[in-house]
Amino acid sequence: MNYSESAVVFDCAGESLVGVVAAPASAGTTGVVIVVGGPQTRVGSHRHFVHVARSLASAGFATLRFDYRGMGDSSGAQRNFE
Repeated sequence: MNYSESAVVFDCAGESLVGVVAAPASAGTTGVVIVVGGPQTRVGSHRHFVHVARSLASAGFATLRFDYRGMGDSSGAQRNFE
């Protein structure tokens, strides 16, 4: 494995968002933020976002995937798709 993963917590409008950074062993100049487009967690359906993030990190791209407010491990009221 040529990348490492670490949990992160950051603030968004007074709520705590929880995510995972996958950092390649050799940092590049481009990173990718995986934003969920609906009521899913940072893992995604069938762990899709996990696989995408790890594949990108293996290819040298740092990635961040996170649960938005009210989803998964992040705090706040659950939000609808709109």
